[in-house]
Amino acid sequence: MLNSAAMPTFSVIIPTRNRARTLREAIPTVLAQTDGDLEVIVQDNASPDDTRAVVLSFDDPRIVYRRSDHPLSMHDNWAAALEAARGEWIIVIGDDDALLPDACAQAKKIIAATGARLLTWVAAVYGWPCHDAPEFRNMVQVLLGDGWEEISCRQVLEELYTRRRGWIGAPSIYHGFVHRSVIDTARGRAGGRYFFDLQPDIGATLTNLFCAKEYVKSLEPLSIAGWSRGSNGGRGQTPEAMRAMLKRLAAEAGQTIESWTVLSDTRLAGMETMMLGTLANVRITLGISADSDAAPPVPADERSVLRCVMRDPGGISVPFDEWKQAILEHAERLEMEIDPATLVLPPAPRHHAGFSADGEGYLRQIRLDAGRLGCNSLGDAVQRIAAILRNYRVNPAAVRSSLWPVDPVLRRGQCL
Repeated sequence: MLNSAAMPTFSVIIPTRNRARTLREAIPTVLAQTDGDLEVIVQDNASPDDTRAVVLSFDDPRIVYRRSDHPLSMHDNWAAALEAARGEWIIVIGDDDALLPDACAQAKKIIAATGARLLTWVAAVYGWPCHDAPEFRNMVQVLLGDGWEEISCRQVLEELYTRRRGWIGAPSIYHGFVHRSVIDTARGRAGGRYFFDLQPDIGATLTNLFCAKEYVKSLEPLSIAGWSRGSNGGRGQTPEAMRAMLKRLAAEAGQTIESWTVLSDTRLAGMETMMLGTLANVRITLGISADSDAAPPVPADERSVLRCVMRDPGGISVPFDEWKQAILEHAERLEMEIDPATLVLPPAPRHHAGFSADGEGYLRQIRLDAGRLGCNSLGDAVQRIAAILRNYRVNPAAVRSSLWPVDPVLRRGQCL
């Protein structure tokens, strides 16, 4: 469907499978960019619904529609889309996500000012009305800021590998612009592949950090992460695939996964174990050995692995008591002193409407029930969030005062 031979500045990739309903609202947010120097690649992962009809209904020459004949793994589907991308800068968004109207224009401005090769931000959030959890339906969350900052990739790698920070704000191709030169560097190190991990968004984040010296983080969001029913984030992350990744970590230490019983204990299988596998898989695939100067600190023995696993009891897939018993059994076997009282399940987060501020009192985040403001769709959320950000640039205090009278619950910080 794309007829122009000119290479666009931006390639916006939207992988999708059987979610025509949300895709119908995601595509217009890309086509409506104030800077239209882009292409939209919709990579249909063998959807049995009317995805094709939805895409063709837009009749826009900037859209490239591609469909696989059979279901692919998540990272293979993303890789197929990347092969078709012609832009200088690549970004991936979900089929329930959105770009804010001036995302590409703002990106061009920041790139021109900084010479960045990686540009990221903390996406705003919109809970679709169809979300399984009632408290998230029509919820809007926006992190407010202005300008940008330059961040060392090495510093972030060390914090990630020692699990001292999370993934939010790190330079992913998912809700982030990646220059083609970074992708080419990664392909040169990984046998022609850029997406090779089971978690392509997180895997690509690590790959970007290894293949660049620094990245730029916009303090203003350029996109919206949609939370809806039927996310594909967990597809392909089977226990067998996790086990294959973890084998590589143990093998590098001259051992086997069977000898590292922490990794083979199903009671400890959870997000933290998955993260360990991803951290190892990306580093090894890029040809970076554990003793290399380029390698960040990594778990080198089973005790280190157990300490990492202990950090995230909230991501486990078994009852907490079983997880705790497994930790204590492995600690005893490894002659580690662990106080059972320190192994506690963190309380479930409570989601409040309201504002948060930094230490000096400046407004930093808004979280509100957007249904009270007439917001009932992704398109509504785009307009509402864009208006908030536009007004914040001019007068931050006005944003606060304009919202409070409309939704008094914000003053009390009550749950949504």
